[in-house]
Amino acid sequence: MNVVFLLKEEPDYTIRLIMEEASRQGEITVVDLREDQDYDALVETVAACDLVLTW
Repeated sequence: MNVVFLLKEEPDYTIRLIMEEASRQGEITVVDLREDQDYDALVETVAACDLVLTW
């Protein structure tokens, strides 16, 4: 499973545990929305994944 995590703030302990478990089951991509983004690339990443989680 290919999962994208979109972060709006620093992940807390629980979110880090969820990301760690997801990485064991498949590929994960973490995008920090607080940083400057290439939104065209972000849309492509989201479209190509199986699951998007925002925090």
